[in-house]
Amino acid sequence: MDEIKQTLKEKEDECEDLDTLCQTLMVRERRSNDEVQEARKELVNGLCDPTTQVHKNSVHIGVKLLGDLDVRPFETAMKRRCSKAEADVKTLEVCSLWETYLADPYWHPFKIITNEAGCSKEIINEEDEKLVACGLSLVMKHTRQLSLP
Repeated sequence: MDEIKQTLKEKEDECEDLDTLCQTLMVRERRSNDEVQEARKELVNGLCDPTTQVHKNSVHIGVKLLGDLDVRPFETAMKRRCSKAEADVKTLEVCSLWETYLADPYWHPFKIITNEAGCSKEIINEEDEKLVACGLSLVMKHTRQLSLP
């Protein structure tokens, strides 16, 4: 009977220790969660409003959206070809067209070439229908250096 009481006492002590450990871990988890939530709020606020600075020595973090076109090259090209009034409209038309092309998952205006050493390289396909239709094949002939890694 004493042996059973001894075992029961040990189990009760273990249970108390585990309860204490559990409470300690819960407090730590809550603190960590609070810190993460605070950091998340600061990050979201910093990304949403890049003019606000959280600290004097804070680092500027920029966000670039993949797949968005840079309109400036289109503007420059259209200003060379058209009047200023027409250039704005033409820029929007061309950008819209290119956004449609880029959204097409089946369009792949590249081709893979292999050199004598067996190294493959992906380059722009100058004969692609959409590139030719946009008149970019002429540009590509002058920039044969352009290739993707």
